[in-house]
Amino acid sequence: MSASTCHSPWYNRRFYFFSLFWAENYQ
Repeated sequence: MSASTCHSPWYNRRFYFFSLFWAENYQ
């Protein structure tokens, strides 16, 4: 994965929501 992709707002937001979803289901 390229650095530019890692720093893209849409990618960070997707990862953020995925983290919340994962935490809610696998706490």
